[in-house]
Amino acid sequence: MSLCWSFFRLPQTVLNSVARSSPRVVFALALFFTLFFTKLWVVENYGSDVPNWDQWDAEGVNLLVPWYQGTLHFADLFKPHNEHRVVLTKLVALAIVLADGQWDARIQIFFNSALHSALAVTLWFWFQPLLVKRWQRILWLVALLATFAPPHAWQNTLGGFHSQQYFLLGFSFIGIDRCLRCRPLSGGWWLGVVCLALVLFSMASGPAAAGMVFASLLVLFGAPWRSARQHVITLAACAVIMAVGISLHVEFSGHEPLKAHTLAEFGWTLWRSLQWPVTSFTPFGALTYLPWIVLSFRVLIIQSRPDFDPKERVMVAIGGWVILQFLAAAYARGAGGLWPASRYFDTNTAGLLVNLGSLFVLLNRLRATPPVRAGATLVFAAWTLAVGHGLYKHAYGLFTFDLVEMGKWYKRSTTHARLYFGTDDPVWLKEGEIPYPSVELFIERAAHPELRRLLPATVRASMPLIADHNTGFQRGGGSPATADLIFAPTWGSYSSSDGVRSTGEWRSAVLPPPEFGYLVFETVGDLGQGKVALELWSADLTRRLGTVRPTKTVPDQWRAAYVRAPREDFRVVARDSDPDAWMAFSAPVGMATGSYWSWRLASQAKLLGWISAGLLLATVPFVTQPEGNDFA
Repeated sequence: MSLCWSFFRLPQTVLNSVARSSPRVVFALALFFTLFFTKLWVVENYGSDVPNWDQWDAEGVNLLVPWYQGTLHFADLFKPHNEHRVVLTKLVALAIVLADGQWDARIQIFFNSALHSALAVTLWFWFQPLLVKRWQRILWLVALLATFAPPHAWQNTLGGFHSQQYFLLGFSFIGIDRCLRCRPLSGGWWLGVVCLALVLFSMASGPAAAGMVFASLLVLFGAPWRSARQHVITLAACAVIMAVGISLHVEFSGHEPLKAHTLAEFGWTLWRSLQWPVTSFTPFGALTYLPWIVLSFRVLIIQSRPDFDPKERVMVAIGGWVILQFLAAAYARGAGGLWPASRYFDTNTAGLLVNLGSLFVLLNRLRATPPVRAGATLVFAAWTLAVGHGLYKHAYGLFTFDLVEMGKWYKRSTTHARLYFGTDDPVWLKEGEIPYPSVELFIERAAHPELRRLLPATVRASMPLIADHNTGFQRGGGSPATADLIFAPTWGSYSSSDGVRSTGEWRSAVLPPPEFGYLVFETVGDLGQGKVALELWSADLTRRLGTVRPTKTVPDQWRAAYVRAPREDFRVVARDSDPDAWMAFSAPVGMATGSYWSWRLASQAKLLGWISAGLLLATVPFVTQPEGNDFA
């Protein structure tokens, strides 16, 4: 009878479990997509799909060219790029190109954005059990949004090549946590060791994670000699990983001028890393990491108390890892004692979260009189407000200047690259206005036919389009107010003699099926209105295969129109039977299906981001409820 009763209760138990967990699942997805679509919105407004700077070397010349020539060997993936061995980034780039068919930096950026957003969700659930009050959970969520949503490290947000920064963060955090909290040789421990090994192939500072685990085991677990006996397997694994990492180190002479050459340069860059984001008050560098320092002393002194949580050791270790990253960056990029480059600020925000988490733990563990607790709460509030104001000022500066200027640069560099690839005339290339530091070297790298074939739609050369039949259309064929389209041949029904009254039909010779899933035409005029049309037809002109029409038209301005590419031989047919309308169109370029849908997704990022934020807000009351009263 008892067994039967348990059997009938099982479905209800499962339903109750699903009901209790569903708000958390919705919250996790909402948090992920809120951050993800926020990043996509930034990319859509300020970025580009064109490979940029280091990508032309590490991905283009040294990866994609030999792959398509059949000369790439497995060992080539491990060759250094400057000081780093970016094996993971290379593998991601190769996988995306093979899956999509084009070398589209936008898709790489989407992948990077997903990594970063997933890291934020992981940090929420990892730290949530240490937060005993609702206001703490709400503030932790606000902190995650404030550090992960704005593009503080805009170089990582807009750069397809910068996945190594996220691999460095993610694998280091997982490796440190699993190796410090899991039993040696358990599944979680093996995951940690693998992550510590993988992070060697993200950036040159990868060995710091294994080094921090090694030091933490000897320092944070009681007497070093006793800990050495208890954790000998983990210590040995970390020692091997560190040795491998050191053996993989390379010096890159080209970056020698970027290093700190004096102790003062090193010190100023390090201090500014510690001080950020409170950039207007230099002494704050001594206070930013004070919560982590206090937590470190607590872990060293009273880790045997009943209220001690092993995650506190992990927080201390991760804070130490952040400091090691600051030291490495201050040495390798400390010339002039300047502020760190934007790409390092994801590490800075990680350090801020460690310190905020340390404040939460210290406040919750504090056993003191009311006046002392009030003073501690005041310190907590002051630190949080100072850092929050600094993050706000940094984000405000990004959206009012830095991103605006970078958006303009991306547009100019994309335009110049498009004109060059469309005309093969180097006159369009200008130093500082192209997606590579040097015009001469850019021409050299862009000469590879393997890379030309992979270029994204925004800069690739147009397909050859030859007229087979033409009445009433002229080469160019735009109104006097329409700018000439230099990078691709165009035809239009606007006549120099009859103006808009000119009518006729233009039909191309037979074209083979494109290798990509979509075609992109530049169009202008009254296309789609009245009796003006641009269409794709079968080779025998018996079947219409597609209609080319932009989502909206702007008078006398070229607009891109997308159409699914035929899977058979086809013709392009343009008709203008309306004496009160005109149209012009360009030869098309091919666009991969993945690139097309990525572009479509980015164009809707703002709307999707608001929807995700609404779901996130709706689930906050459930996930911020302390466990004692948790009905979610």
